[in-house]
Amino acid sequence: MNFINKLFLILISSILALSAINCANDKKETTSNTSTSKSVAEEASSTETVQESEYEKYPEGFINGNTFQVVVSSLKDDKSSASSEALSVAKKKSLQILLTYPKVNLSSEGRKELKELSESGKITKSSAYSNSRMYFVYQISKPSLEIYVKKQLK
Repeated sequence: MNFINKLFLILISSILALSAINCANDKKETTSNTSTSKSVAEEASSTETVQESEYEKYPEGFINGNTFQVVVSSLKDDKSSASSEALSVAKKKSLQILLTYPKVNLSSEGRKELKELSESGKITKSSAYSNSRMYFVYQISKPSLEIYVKKQLK
C-alpha cells in the first residue's frame, strides 16, 4: 500500500504541476495579445501620421530639370477653401524659394518673370484631412526650368 500511496501522490502532484504551468501560459498569451492589439482609433491615428509624414517628406525645389515643387498645408475645414488657401500660399512660397536660386541679383524684369513663373503652377496632389490639416503638392513644370531659373534670368 505504501507503493500505491506514493504513486498516487506523484500522479496528483504531476497533474497539479501541469495545470499550474498551463494556467501560467494562458495568462502570458492573454497579456501578449492585449499589448499587441491596437484599437481602431490607434490604427487610424497611426495611418494619419504616416500620411502626414509622407507629405512632410516630399522634396521641395527642383525635383528634376523640368519640375519645381513645394508642399503646403491648410487648416481650413472646407476642402475648396483649403485648396484655394493652399494655392495662394504655394505661389508665394514657390516665389520665395525660386528667388534663392539665381546666383546674381535679379533685375525687376527678372523678378517679374519669376513671379509669373511661380504663379503658373498647379496643385498636383492633395491629402485627406489629417490632424485637422490637409496637405497639397504644388508643381511648376516647364521644359529646362532649372537651367532657365539658375542661368538665364537677368
